[in-house]
Amino acid sequence: MLSGLNIILVGSLFNFKQYIWLLILSALAVWQAFEVTGWDSKIHATLEFSPYLIISFGIFISVFMNRMLPVLLLLVIGLLNFASFNYLPTVIDSQTFSTLLLFVIPLLLPINIIILSCLPEKGVNLSFYNIFISVVFLLQIVMVIFIMDFLPVNLVEVFSYKVNIKFINLTMSVAIVVVLSWLFIIFRNAYIENIKEVDRTLVFVLILMSLAFNQIDQPYVFTWLSAISALLIVIAIIFDSHKVAYVDSLTGLNSRLSLLENFSSLGRTYSVAMVDIDHFKKFNDTYGHYVGDQVLILVADELSKVSFGKVYRYGGEEFTIVFPKKSAEQAEQELELILSNIENLELNLKQEINQKITVSFGVAQKNEWHKKPEDVLRSADEALYQAKERGRNRIVVYEEELT
Repeated sequence: MLSGLNIILVGSLFNFKQYIWLLILSALAVWQAFEVTGWDSKIHATLEFSPYLIISFGIFISVFMNRMLPVLLLLVIGLLNFASFNYLPTVIDSQTFSTLLLFVIPLLLPINIIILSCLPEKGVNLSFYNIFISVVFLLQIVMVIFIMDFLPVNLVEVFSYKVNIKFINLTMSVAIVVVLSWLFIIFRNAYIENIKEVDRTLVFVLILMSLAFNQIDQPYVFTWLSAISALLIVIAIIFDSHKVAYVDSLTGLNSRLSLLENFSSLGRTYSVAMVDIDHFKKFNDTYGHYVGDQVLILVADELSKVSFGKVYRYGGEEFTIVFPKKSAEQAEQELELILSNIENLELNLKQEINQKITVSFGVAQKNEWHKKPEDVLRSADEALYQAKERGRNRIVVYEEELT
């Protein structure tokens, strides 16, 4: 179990394509965090408002996309930035409340990240859910007031004990909660089947905001890091929205919309294959839609192993494979192996399945009769129809005599 989890964690943490933008922006934020106090005063004046502008834009997008989790995350960052800029600097040199505030307020971010990550993603229009979230936030305010008024002095001293490490100004309790929260998010993300970009971003937001609290005595550092944290969330929202539009949620393949938009980037030579799962309706009617979904996932996974093509889910039980710079004959050679592999697939389910999984292929290439991608796709679909007519579980290459 541990070895399997290690593989998941390593694969998740070091997927270059998924994390490169987060790493670059976070590295920029940390690098400039130690330089921000020396920036020009005009830049400082602009920086004061930048977190709120980014947060407002992010909330607008989140509401438009009906995403409640990013709205709440951005609100938490905005409130913490407001508190750090307007209240914490005035009490850092004061012995009355500074110890408590510098212990309590930094705890709010990791606590809220854990709470929000555990809550199901709901839309902004669900009134009962929003009432529940409001109660959670009010309880936190009550908790802060209670701690400020009633926490015994000896407990304050215990919780406010600082980490005895150079360059770390966080209290021991805050440092422990931050590390535990960070580990919790990593393990949670490792077990999420369809992880969203916002989920990945939480790890980096927690690190940046913890650094912000660590450097709370340095002017404008907190504002800078909270602005970048909010920007990470906004970019993650945009990426998630793009994924919804261009990626099929069941199979993980690019969608039909992505196929149609990528037609414009095809070169002078290419081939297109249309794929259809044979007798797919029988899987749904006989064994249920869950089994049908498993068949789609299995076939999609096998099609994705194609060496020289890009696979799309066209719709229903149909898929499309585009082979750039390949003729129909070259595509056919590649598909013969895929055809054989799919025929040998087995569904590992509790119920007994007596139906074999097979697919039919129709292939066409760009030529003097089919100059547009839409024409090539239409010809591949006609060849697919011929493959079904000839008994299915086969590949048919489009020729003029087919029509």
